[in-house]
Formats: sequence, C-alpha cells, structure tokens
Amino acid sequence: MALQWMDLDLDEAVVHVRRNLRKVNRVFEITDEMKTKKSRRSLDMPPHLPDALHQHRLLQSSDRVAAGEAWDSGWPDLVFTSISGTPLDASNLRRDFKELTVSAGLGEWSPNELPHSCVSILSASGVRVEQIADLVGHDGTRMTAKFYRHAVTPSVDAAVGPVEELFGSRLE
Repeated sequence: MALQWMDLDLDEAVVHVRRNLRKVNRVFEITDEMKTKKSRRSLDMPPHLPDALHQHRLLQSSDRVAAGEAWDSGWPDLVFTSISGTPLDASNLRRDFKELTVSAGLGEWSPNELPHSCVSILSASGVRVEQIADLVGHDGTRMTAKFYRHAVTPSVDAAVGPVEELFGSRLE
C-alpha cells in the first residue's frame, strides 16, 4: 500500500519494493523500515502488468481532476489510493477485497491469503522454495515452506514411482 510511482519501472517491467505504510494513532506514515532485509527487493512484472498500471495511472489522474480540492495532495506519488487520494486503509481494503471475492464466486477471502496462494501455486508448479522465498521477501525458506506453502491437491504421490518400479512388472 506504500507503493509509489517512482518504484515502478514500466519500461523495464520491474517493481521495486522499498517502503512500508503504517497507521499510527490514526495517522498514515510511509517508512523505509521493512519487515525483513529481504522485504526490500525488485521483482519482474508479468507481461500485461505495465500496460495495466499505465491505464491505472491515467484513471487516477482523471479521478484527481474530478475530485478537485477534495483530493488530498499530501500523497501525490502513491500508486493505490482512496477516492480522495489518501492511502488505502487496511480495514477498508480487507472489506472491499472480501466483497470482490464473494461477488466472483470464490467465497470470503482476505488479502492475507494471497501470498499463501501464490506460494502454494508456485510450489505445486515446481518452482524451488528458495526462489519463492526471495519472491515473497522471506529471509529464508523456513517460513515459506512451513507456514505459507500448502498442498494444492490433497494427494501424496512420492511413493508412486518407487513402488511402480519395484512391483510394477510383478503385478501385471
């Protein structure tokens, strides 16, 4: 939620994660303090994302003009803002996200489930846990493997190959 336009290199399709947004005593502040050393990272964007972000910036500019003086100019560089230009409040984001996932027929999800889903899908697709940990900003693989990675399919197939190799010809 602290992502700023200067953190995006749309030409090179890279997002630089450098800041954190906190709300202290009902006041938002952007800080360079990150959760871990690996939280500060640069990530390649999927091919469609730079165009989508460019369109978002145009829409945000239109929203700014439409809001006029109601737009809070104290946050000029934020990529994602409220309709009045202020940082997104986490509770509002959770509520809106839940409504979105329910309307899409996915059930009630929270934004906190996204990294778990990402880690699980990447792991099931064969991406190494070290690469996944780097992507999500974990200092090591323990947190990624133990708490974020969940089985995508409830099946344990580790023994299938060895058992088939050992007994396959005898069972025919």
